Formats: sequence, C-alpha cells, structure tokens
Amino acid sequence: MKFYTLLLSFFIGLSGFSQFFAISDLVERDMYDTESTFPLILSKSNPKAAEKINTYLHFTVLTKVFGKADSSLFANVFPTEEAFWGQTGFDYSVFRNDDVYFSIGISYDNTGAYSEYVTDYFTFASQTGEHLLLEDFFASTPLVTIGEIVNDRCVTKIQEHLKTIDSSQEEADEIIEMYQNCMEGMQGSDYIYSGNFMMEKGNMVFIKERCSNHIMAPQDELWIFEEPMTYDILSNFYNQNALDAYESGVWNSSKAVTLNDKVLVGSINNSYPITAKLHINHSENEVSGVYWYNKVKKSLSVRGTINETGLYQLTEYNQSDEVTGFFNGKVNGGTFSGTWENKDHTKSLPFILSLD
Repeated sequence: MKFYTLLLSFFIGLSGFSQFFAISDLVERDMYDTESTFPLILSKSNPKAAEKINTYLHFTVLTKVFGKADSSLFANVFPTEEAFWGQTGFDYSVFRNDDVYFSIGISYDNTGAYSEYVTDYFTFASQTGEHLLLEDFFASTPLVTIGEIVNDRCVTKIQEHLKTIDSSQEEADEIIEMYQNCMEGMQGSDYIYSGNFMMEKGNMVFIKERCSNHIMAPQDELWIFEEPMTYDILSNFYNQNALDAYESGVWNSSKAVTLNDKVLVGSINNSYPITAKLHINHSENEVSGVYWYNKVKKSLSVRGTINETGLYQLTEYNQSDEVTGFFNGKVNGGTFSGTWENKDHTKSLPFILSLD
C-alpha cells in the first residue's frame, strides 16, 4: 500500500509565460503527521526530459531511484523513532517553466540537534532535462567578476542595515560583530561565485547564504541574500553555449561543458540499460557517484580518479561497500565511454553513458 498520494491538480500558479511542464504533487506525512509535498514533473510532448528531471530530483533530494516501486517516497529522509535527525516538511516553488529553462526550489526542515529550514535550488534545460550548473554558463574568470558584483551588493545591504541597529538593544554587540565578520568574508578580488542560483523570467538570481549561524539566526534580519542580474547583462559573461541559448532560445546539451552532477543514460554491452550520476572534481582529479541498472533500480556506488591522460578509473561498490566491478573510460563532449570489468577481471564489456 502506498502512503503517499498523487494529486492530479497541476501547478499553474506562475504567470507571464506559458508552462512547458505540468507538475503534480506527491504528498506523504511523516510519523509526527507533518505533511510533505514533492513535485512530479510531467510532459506529454517531452517525456524523456521530464523523466531526467524527476530522476535527478528524486535521487539528489530524497536518495531515491526514480520509478522504483516501494511504500514510501520519503523513507530515506524522514526522521525515524530511533533517530530524530532527517528532513521533513517538504515543499517546492517553481521560478521558471518555459521551453528553455525549468528552475525550481525545494524546501524542507532539516532536523537534528537543531532544526533549520533549507531551500535547494535546481535549474534544468527544458528540452533535454540536463541539470545545469554555473560552470555550464560561465568560465572561471567571469565567475570572479560575478562574485565581486554579488559581494559588493551584499556588503552595501549589510552596511545600510548596520546603520539601523540600536546599539542599546540586547545583543547589539553580537549582532554588529556577526555582520562585520560577514562583510570581511566577502572581501577579496579572487572570489569565484559558486553558490546557489535560480532562473526567473528576466533574471538569473544569485543566492548567497545568510550571515548568521543557527545560534544567531533569530537576530539576523537580512537572512538570505538574493541578487538578480538580467540576462542582457549576463550575456556579456556567458560562454559560447550559454550565449547561443540566450540568442536562439535553445540549449544545446550536445555541447555540454561538463558531465558533473548530471543524469547520464546508456548501457553496458549495449544490452543492459543503466543510469548514472557522477560528481567530478577536476581540481582534485577525483570522481564519485552512483549508477543503477534500469530494470533493477538498485544503486551501486562508484569512486575513483582521473589520471594524467584523462582516463577515468572507477571502482564499483555494492550497498555493503564490497567491490563488484570496475569502469575505465574517457569523457568526450557529452559522452563517457570505455570498458566495464567484473570484480575478478575475468569479464570485460563496453559501456557508454551520455546526456542523450
């Protein structure tokens, strides 16, 4: 029996542009009767893109393989009787939903020694379902400039707010020190912006975390910084693929800058369909992630390195952290391909994973 409910009323709350995806609500209550709502992305005209977005969101936020039948969508994140930490009270907001970009924020209560309300932001290319990072839009040098602009705006807001603080109020010294320390951390010309962002109809919004820790949070009146920049202005900083998308209204996933943090689909031996999601750290030449066989939908982890020739050497582990295989391959554009071997190195099969 399923404990979550699929609501058939679609999300139509946005205005100003047509909706590319329809959205249904997946609703479930935790053991404390707190309701959580999670989005299910739907599209009759582009079901593959919708499936990729669902696959990414389910695994990234809920640690769930999308489409796997079970009793609880939130089983891996809800707090349990044995452990009070986890995530609950899920909800979401859609910021852009057209034929170029789909941008969404998923919020939840992060519980533990203390509870905190968190929002994670995600943007996708609508036509392909590719998860987009800042590095898909900008090279490192433009991100330094953007970081300087965002920091300058935040510093100005803090300076203006400091003028309004009554020095005689309780904890005034601690509040002033918190904001002063925050400003100091924003100074420096080598700051590369790497924070959250979302896409709106006319702006990309850069989101910078608040100045306060959980203890000082009740005294932090500024909270999260949201700094919008118009697409016209950002077009001066875009890489070629992002600029082409800005001018044509079409994002080309075949020209992907990186396969980092994206849903990849493919097969082993052209016979066993698989899905993967990798975290690629080029600065440390390290790779980690997961993949699963589409029929089994049980995740296996992979960890490894990138050598000086660009060869990815990954070891595969089951859920008991036992070695079960090896991947050796290279990335070429939007494709990762090479050879999979079993744990004994007695069987070798070709594999391919790509954004398509």
